[in-house]
Amino acid sequence: MAALESPARRDAPPPRDFLTSCLQEWPASHALLRAIECRKLWRYPLAAPTLDLGCGDGILSGFLFPGPLEAGIDINRRDVGRAARNSTHRAVMAASATQLPFSEGAFASVFSNCVLEHLDDLDLALREIHRVLRPQGTLLTTVPTPGWESQGPLPALRRLGLHGVSNLLNRVLRRFWHHVTMEEEEAWRLRLSRARMKLLVWEPYMAPAAYAAYARYLPCSVSSFVLRRLCGRWMLSKTMRRLVVPLLARLLRKAYEAEDPTGACAVVLAVKE
Repeated sequence: MAALESPARRDAPPPRDFLTSCLQEWPASHALLRAIECRKLWRYPLAAPTLDLGCGDGILSGFLFPGPLEAGIDINRRDVGRAARNSTHRAVMAASATQLPFSEGAFASVFSNCVLEHLDDLDLALREIHRVLRPQGTLLTTVPTPGWESQGPLPALRRLGLHGVSNLLNRVLRRFWHHVTMEEEEAWRLRLSRARMKLLVWEPYMAPAAYAAYARYLPCSVSSFVLRRLCGRWMLSKTMRRLVVPLLARLLRKAYEAEDPTGACAVVLAVKE
């Protein structure tokens, strides 16, 4: 396929310890999720030019890609400003995924990490992705599956038979995270087909052991999410954070490396037909 580079990375070691890198930037639960995503996504190199759809502050893209991506968009203007300062993209702008400010066939690849599930009109966004992709261009993205709710967020509640409490917590978190779409492989295959794209890879991640570790650290990360909302920062002091990163990395290593054929999320690779 024209938009995918050599698959040689599939068996190569990653360029860095993503767990340690992510723990330096994000609270433990968020860092574990992002590190696992990096470990999976890095194995699918993309051809340039690449659009980063929902680029955020650009930090994750900086971990994954060896040089600046050609373009990044995000609906959050503050994050667009941070991405510009981080120099992870040659051009960044505030824009919607349902109205991409690019010409037809402008990109060989579209990358999007944990964004599509938040969109109120996902089908329109997929049609826009199709439009800006070149023939045989690829979409690489990550999405939560229904397992995000059925397996958590606190598995202990279901083990204790407290399904009602677990369902209530899921509804609260679904609204907080604005999770609109959580579907299994076949539903995504059909959705992509309607947008004239073909699903090539569906790779589950966030194995039960990883999701359980994520859930354990999630309550400790609440203050960081609040700080992010109020001040635009995940932590007050990165110097203090660096002191605890080695310990957190040891505690989370097994969860980071856990593999399982099932998972609460999935890597999706699709090609424009």
